Amino acid sequence: MRWRGTSEGPSMDYFTRRNAVILALVQVGLIVVGVLGAGAAYKWHATFTSFNSPIRTPDAVTLACDYGFLALTIPLGWIVVALTVLGHEDDEVGPRWLTFLSGLVVILVLLVGVYQAAVSPLLRLTCWGCGGLS
Repeated sequence: MRWRGTSEGPSMDYFTRRNAVILALVQVGLIVVGVLGAGAAYKWHATFTSFNSPIRTPDAVTLACDYGFLALTIPLGWIVVALTVLGHEDDEVGPRWLTFLSGLVVILVLLVGVYQAAVSPLLRLTCWGCGGLS
C-alpha cells in the first residue's frame, strides 16, 4: 500500500468508481451462475424424481429457482451505497475501506449461496460411488 502521509493512513486510490462497478458485476455474475446452476439441479432432481427415486429436491434449489432473481437487488443496493461513498469529496479512508470490504463480504456470502443452491445438489446427484444415486 502507498502511504499519503503520516497521519492519513493507507491510500484508497485503487477503489475507484470503475473498480466498484467491477465488484458489482462480479456479484451479479455469481447470482446468475447460482440461479442457472440451481435450475440445472432442479431439472436433474425432477428427472430422477419422476422415476420414483427417493431423492427430494433440496429447499435451497427450489428457493433459488423461484426467487433467485430477487437477489439481484443485493448488488444494486451495494453499488448505490458504494457510489454514494465514492461521490463524497472528503478524503476519509474509513468509509471507503468499509465499503470495499463489504463488497468482498457480499461476494463471499454469494459464493456460499451458490455452493448451497447449485454446486452441492449437483455434486450429490453426480457422485455415483459416494452415496449419490446408487
